[in-house]
Amino acid sequence: MRTSIPTVVRDWRYIDLHKWIRKVKGIPEVCVECGKTGKWIEWANISHKYKKDPSDYQAMCRSCHRKYDYNPKPACGNGHLYTPETMVMRFREGRRPNRVCLVCRKNDNNRSKLKRAKV
Repeated sequence: MRTSIPTVVRDWRYIDLHKWIRKVKGIPEVCVECGKTGKWIEWANISHKYKKDPSDYQAMCRSCHRKYDYNPKPACGNGHLYTPETMVMRFREGRRPNRVCLVCRKNDNNRSKLKRAKV
């Protein structure tokens, strides 16, 4: 049976998380970036990891939220800087292109090989 606030983050659906943050922090009123007020203020996830942590969200207007989410980041989630040697672009039909960290990909491949060797 599903509870109103799921306890395991990986089981949360995107919509459930947004409902939860509105319940915890209320309706956002002022954009922290530009100071706009009004109807289109949203809770933006700061870390882009969608954690169950109210301090990981800040109020932003729709425009600032989109700029924040789609602004190219200088490094991957593990802190490896994006350079031409450590990054490739991945293009998929119907989706926007995204960057892939080659350092993380290499580490993931090495872990997979180790797991297969142990079995």
